[in-house]
Amino acid sequence: MPAVRVAQLFSEAGVYDYVTELYDLLHLSSYERALDNIETYLTAKGYSLC
Repeated sequence: MPAVRVAQLFSEAGVYDYVTELYDLLHLSSYERALDNIETYLTAKGYSLC
């Protein structure tokens, strides 16, 4: 997915707010775990990642 579309998706889905709210927890996790958490968040909100 192009970076512009990712930015639009993150904005539309509230991912930036989600990451800001949970930054203290997410930054302690590995990169893979943080990405998995964001993917789970998007899926729960009904977004398709593929």
